[in-house]
Amino acid sequence: MKLVIQACIASLIIHVVYFMGTLGMGYLQTKVYEPNLESQWENVHYLQSEVGFGVVVIPPFLYAFTFLGMAIISGVIIFFFKRSATKE
Repeated sequence: MKLVIQACIASLIIHVVYFMGTLGMGYLQTKVYEPNLESQWENVHYLQSEVGFGVVVIPPFLYAFTFLGMAIISGVIIFFFKRSATKE
């Protein structure tokens, strides 16, 4: 049971690091971005005259599958790490 809890904690940590890294990179790219208006002045791009509204929906059960999959992978790694540590 201890292995299952450790694997779930490892999976949670990996997911938190991934989401925080994604948010952090987006934040940094937004803060650092400086448009180069002088070189883009000659390249005119016409905008669309119609607007489409929509949302990309990621089903919540997909996160459950990635959490479960990562917990299984973490559990296998922890199991073999502990097994190799006890042999030495």
